[in-house]
Amino acid sequence: MLEKKRIGMNSAVTQCIYFERDAAGLSNVRLQLETLLVLAALTKRRLVLPPPSNVAHLTKLFHEGDLWSMRDLCKHVDIVLQKDIREDAKRADSLKVPLHEISFDAHGRPSQNSGLGIGDWLFPMQESRIQHFECLRLATSEQKQKAAQVVRDSLEFDRRYHAGASRVLRKLNVIPGAYVAVHIRRGDFAQFRPGTQVNGQSLASTSQGLCRRGGLPLVLASDASSHDVVFQEFMASCKVPVQATTDAYDESDDDLSKAAIDILICTYAKSFVGTPESTFSTTIMGFRSKANLNDESVDAQPRFLLDKTVNLKEEVGLCWAKPTNYNALRNMSEALGDAPSSSSLGWCV
Repeated sequence: MLEKKRIGMNSAVTQCIYFERDAAGLSNVRLQLETLLVLAALTKRRLVLPPPSNVAHLTKLFHEGDLWSMRDLCKHVDIVLQKDIREDAKRADSLKVPLHEISFDAHGRPSQNSGLGIGDWLFPMQESRIQHFECLRLATSEQKQKAAQVVRDSLEFDRRYHAGASRVLRKLNVIPGAYVAVHIRRGDFAQFRPGTQVNGQSLASTSQGLCRRGGLPLVLASDASSHDVVFQEFMASCKVPVQATTDAYDESDDDLSKAAIDILICTYAKSFVGTPESTFSTTIMGFRSKANLNDESVDAQPRFLLDKTVNLKEEVGLCWAKPTNYNALRNMSEALGDAPSSSSLGWCV
């Protein structure tokens, strides 16, 4: 059974996109959701959100409504909540190949190798995960602009997380735009991304350099514990004031709240430095790029620890490691001679 979520649903839209939620972390879930919101908007389909499920690094079952503003999610697409994906999606056409291998024509129709017809679609997890929406094989610049508009307008954190980020900033005694933020990913990266896991002295160089140039304090967001050797080396190596967001959480903040608060605090910073190959870091960079659409003073330059770089020029494929840049909207703005309009993350405490 499906439950309607959006008030004033478009009754002319009857076809749906079903999907199996990614389970490999919150930012991977975001990548998948952005792409499917885009495809739903381009093909005029409803997007059906699956029941809550397990996501890595979260202790509670996750649902999109736990993190994002549902009102904003519905700005471009009709959203439907689903109780049981097995009952409602079993007759849908299932994606047969990884999403990055198919292309879409000017009418949003997928290539024949997709296995998708004119009815409902089902996107299995493995075929639809870690696909960046800016790297979809879309046919026209108008589609790419629409894709950027959909993601820009639809992904807004629930207000309670903005309140939580403001609370943490007050405890840290820093104000938006007056600090440098750094994200250090530890955890399973020691095994899966060992090249990003060097000693703390090396990790400190890029971020504290930005602090020294601006005379700013440093705010650290990390999943490392206070007993982590690299964390301790980092803190000891910094010659500027460093504060960790972990010192300012409330006891009531769960894993999801802490993740959302860290993203927002890093978004509010004057400058940001992320961990190479971390989708959590590129999530932050995407929100900073979004803020830059309305305020060019926001530093949206992607910076990574160890002075690592990512390929920002890649146009098609998975592109999972690239930060969202909204270049389709910037190009449209330059052509029209004005600035794109978008909702703002807000910069006040």
